[in-house]
Amino acid sequence: MENGSHRVFGNLFFYLLCIVLISSLILSFSSFQKTSKLDYEALLTEMEPFTLTQQGLAYDGEPLIVPIPVFDTTIMIGDVKQRAKTDYVIMLQADGFKFGKSGLMSPNATPYSSLPIWGQQKSYKNEDVLHLLQDNESQLRQLAFFYQYVKAFLQVLISAVLVFVIALVSIPFGRGAGVRYQQLWMFASYGLTLPLAIKTILKLTGFFIPYFTMIYWFSVIIFVFLTINTLKRNEIKANFHKK
Repeated sequence: MENGSHRVFGNLFFYLLCIVLISSLILSFSSFQKTSKLDYEALLTEMEPFTLTQQGLAYDGEPLIVPIPVFDTTIMIGDVKQRAKTDYVIMLQADGFKFGKSGLMSPNATPYSSLPIWGQQKSYKNEDVLHLLQDNESQLRQLAFFYQYVKAFLQVLISAVLVFVIALVSIPFGRGAGVRYQQLWMFASYGLTLPLAIKTILKLTGFFIPYFTMIYWFSVIIFVFLTINTLKRNEIKANFHKK
């Protein structure tokens, strides 16, 4: 019996692992493909001149958006009004830079002197940044692959932990329907499938829904409780017909 229970958990975890990894692979492939189509050399050559020093950024051109899909990041220069289509945003201002995630921007600017790019080079202009990217192209590509691997691993880990927590919290509600913990794990795992598919499509299309992460996990919780409630009603009907 115990071996059977372990086998069920193993199958459920394998299912969870597969759907999360498939989503991660699709999004990773898409991000590499989108990044390869961007011509950063032309961008740096054609954009208005800028000068970056430890004291600040001097840039008088139009507001500019520079997406880096492979790192899920968008760099914004100037007073950009458009919303970024990536998870992370770096906003370059005159006195420093700000970092944001999911629409939440850091309140204070970080000085440029904290960047690990200062040594013999005291300032960076358009051509200097271009040379920096070209000289470190191989390292940046390796870093991008490492980032994607870590992101996929964290998504699997977070999904497994939250499914575990949802199933654990649902135990008192499941007892009334005779539902065991491994079944609750199964409900949560299957309930994750549709939200994950929607999340993948939204990421691919760049469509933004505020607070989607909260909606994502709340829908899994609703699926589990609706399933338990359906089982309870079926059991009540079955007992009623027996009488």
